[in-house]
Amino acid sequence: MAQTAISACSTGSKKRKKKSKEEGPEGPLFIRCWTMRIYLYEGKQLHGEAAYPLIRLAAEMYAAEEGLDLATCFSDAGENLFTDVDRFLIETKIGVTDKGKPFFDNLPLEFSVTNSGEMWMCAISEKPCGIDLQVAKDAPHGKIAERFFKPEEAEYVKTFGEEGFFRLWVRREAYGKMTGEGLWGDMPSLVCAGAHGDLKFLDNIDGFNISDIEIGEGIYCAVCTADPEPYQIILL
Repeated sequence: MAQTAISACSTGSKKRKKKSKEEGPEGPLFIRCWTMRIYLYEGKQLHGEAAYPLIRLAAEMYAAEEGLDLATCFSDAGENLFTDVDRFLIETKIGVTDKGKPFFDNLPLEFSVTNSGEMWMCAISEKPCGIDLQVAKDAPHGKIAERFFKPEEAEYVKTFGEEGFFRLWVRREAYGKMTGEGLWGDMPSLVCAGAHGDLKFLDNIDGFNISDIEIGEGIYCAVCTADPEPYQIILL
């Protein structure tokens, strides 16, 4: 099993902001601080519907931690869909778009999943998000980059080798999951030339923010969000 440097509850590099407070006509108004939570599971690989129970569990945990009353978010003929945790876990519906992006059909939450080796992660937020994880392994990274990446990206891989390839790969995956277009969809270059001609990552693409997540040696992870968003990593 890959060694990770994640504690039971690890806060991301972007510190969580405090909720701001303003005075409204009837007293204080609390403005939500959007917070993404990333749930990490280590064990047998989970794919497709086999991961649905963990996704539902992560959603229930997120709702509890954020103080969201999902029982009143959706109703069916005036009745609450969710009256207890067991029913919540059973009746939370998960769908998949034509391009493979999973979504909650009856919850006001967004999520993205990824797995590699014996690690599985699920990012949950109230705004669109995408996450990707990759444990380093032998691969013809130069040939893959030349065939599938943009010219600037292929040059980045040529310059920074295997590490550059995997860092770029997870960023591309996270972006594709965020937009719902996938890795091979219409995607701009995620690399640009700096002031001195040096190649570097673009952290903001068309208004979407991409950042690296430190997991452990030889493990690459990136997340893409609609807005800069603080995050926490929580072990399942």
